[in-house]
Amino acid sequence: MTYSSLKESEVRNSFKSSGSVAGKRDKWIKSTSLVLLAALGPSVVSGIRLEHLIIYPLALGFILWRWDRKVIPNASFIVKFILLYGIIWSIFSTSQFYPLEKILSSLDNSLLVVATLVAAEGLVRYRENWKAFAILIIFCGFMSILEVVNINSPVFNFFLGASAKDPMSVWQLSATMGRYNGIFFQPIEAGVAYSCFLVYWVSLLKFKRINPIYMSIILLFIFAGGLLSVSKVFIYSAIPILLYTFIFLANNKIRLILIAIALFISIILVNLSNIWDGLDYFLRLFSFKNVSIVDLLSAGRYGSDSSIQSDLQDIISNYPMTGYGLKGIDAADSFFLYALAQGGWPLLVLHSTLLAIVIFNGIKQILFGNHFPMLLAFVAFAGALGGPVFFLNRSSTIFWLLWVIFNYMSRNRNSRLRVGVENDITSKV
Repeated sequence: MTYSSLKESEVRNSFKSSGSVAGKRDKWIKSTSLVLLAALGPSVVSGIRLEHLIIYPLALGFILWRWDRKVIPNASFIVKFILLYGIIWSIFSTSQFYPLEKILSSLDNSLLVVATLVAAEGLVRYRENWKAFAILIIFCGFMSILEVVNINSPVFNFFLGASAKDPMSVWQLSATMGRYNGIFFQPIEAGVAYSCFLVYWVSLLKFKRINPIYMSIILLFIFAGGLLSVSKVFIYSAIPILLYTFIFLANNKIRLILIAIALFISIILVNLSNIWDGLDYFLRLFSFKNVSIVDLLSAGRYGSDSSIQSDLQDIISNYPMTGYGLKGIDAADSFFLYALAQGGWPLLVLHSTLLAIVIFNGIKQILFGNHFPMLLAFVAFAGALGGPVFFLNRSSTIFWLLWVIFNYMSRNRNSRLRVGVENDITSKV
C-alpha cells in the first residue's frame, strides 16, 4: 500500500471519528463541540466566562485520568512548552504590584490556550459532531444580525456582561461606526472567529456529504457575522480562503454554489447602502489610493505617529528584557507588541517562534493532503497584524480547537499510512 493508494474516503473517516465513538446521548459531552459551546457561552460573573468553568476542569480531568499522548501532535508539545515558559518569564518580569484582576487576566490569556489544547486533545478521539458546530456558527451570525436590529437587547448583557452597557467599551464604540460584533467583544475577535468558521466550513465541504442547501445557509451566516464586523482579518482572509477552495478543493457543483452566494452577497451589499452605516467603512478597505498595503492591512497601526510606535520606543528604551510584565498594555494592537509588552525581547522571540511553528506546521501538513492547518495559519498571520491573535478571548479558543482537530486528522491519516506500508512490506516478504 502506497501513499497514493490512501483514498479520500479514509481521510473522511478519520475526520468523522477515531478511537472511541460517542453514543447518541453523549454527543455534546464527548465531542469537541463542547469546547466550542464553552467558548461561545455567556459571562457568568465579572471576569468569569463559561469557558473558564468548562475548559479548565476538562483539561485537569484529562491530565489526571485520560490524557492519551498518542493523539497529540508533536507540534502541540512545543506550543505548550513555549506558552508555559512564556508565562513563567512574564511572572518574573513583573517588578511592580498591579491589581490582582489585571494579573489574573494576563495569566488567563495564556493558561486558557494550554487548557484548550489539552481539553481538545482529550475530546478529539470521539466522533465529531458537525451539526453542533453548524448550530453554534449560525447562532453567532444570528446574534450579529440581532445587534443591527436591536443593539439594546438584554441578551447581549448575558453574553458580554458590562461591555454591552458601557458606552466606552470597544463593543459599543464599534457599533457607533456600523461594526457589529454580536457576542464577540471587538472586531478583530469576531474576524478571527468567523475566519476560523470559514476554514471549518471548507473542511466540511471536503470531507462531509452535506446537503448543499445546509452548506449554503451556514456560509451565509458566516459571511453575515464576518462582514457586519467589518473586520480586516475576516475580509482579507475570506477572499484568499475561498479562492483557494474554488481552485483546489471544490468540485463543479460547489463552485456554482460559491459563485451564486458571491452574487447574492454582492446584491445584498448594494442594497444596504441606505441602511448599514458601516458600508462606507467596509468599502474603504478596498481603496488603495494614497495608502500603502501595510497601512491598509493594519489600519495605520505601524505609522510613525501611531500609539504602537510610542509604546515600542518606551519598552525598547526602558524595559527591553522584561517589558511591563503581566501588566502588559490595555490596547495591544499587534501580536508582536503584546509579547514585547509582557516580557520584552525574550517573550517576543517565544511568541514569534509560536507563530512560525503554526505556519510551518501548516505547510508541512499540505504534504499529507491536509490543507486546513495551512488555512488556519493564514488566518493567524493575518490576525497577528491587528492583535494578539492567539490570546483573544473566545476566538483564540475557537482557533486552537480547530488547530487540534485538523492536526489530528493528519496524525490519524499518517498512522493509517504507516500501518498500510508495514502490511505491504510484510506481504511481499
